[in-house]
Amino acid sequence: MDFFESTIREMKQDSLRRRSLLADGFGSEEHRIVFDGGVMVGIICPMSRQGTKKAGSTTGSRERTRVKRPGRRTGTKGPTKAELDRLVAEATVDCHDEEERACGFHAILESELELSFNTTILGVPVRVEGLELTPRGEIVARCVGQAKRQRIRLVDVPLPDPPPRGARWIAALRHWLHED
Repeated sequence: MDFFESTIREMKQDSLRRRSLLADGFGSEEHRIVFDGGVMVGIICPMSRQGTKKAGSTTGSRERTRVKRPGRRTGTKGPTKAELDRLVAEATVDCHDEEERACGFHAILESELELSFNTTILGVPVRVEGLELTPRGEIVARCVGQAKRQRIRLVDVPLPDPPPRGARWIAALRHWLHED
């Protein structure tokens, strides 16, 4: 799929008002890029059996649907379920299996999560220095504390208050793993 940068910018801007879909052709064999909230959140592949259902009708090369998007809850911390779903979709865009989804999360966490940050684990102050993807597909945090180093599953690391920049991606990972 090749699109002009201006088309992508326009779709991102339009998706701030409503969910937008950009198609590379016509009919049932087209790929569609899904934009929501000003970001790309997915690619719908016609060959994928798990593809998203088509909503609305095609008009030219763009297909758009209006979706009521819930706002942020008041008086609570962290992203809403809808925001978490959007983040999961963004992290796992164009992934076909669990291994690819774990790699997608690892890549977005590496780029979006502020490292390093300090926290406390079992009463011990530690510094989270980095992230690794294990052969089992788990994302672990490299922690250093009291002259010891240990790798701990990222979803098990308590976040400090205030949380580091990009902590919403950890919340999305927990949501994806059903550990929230």
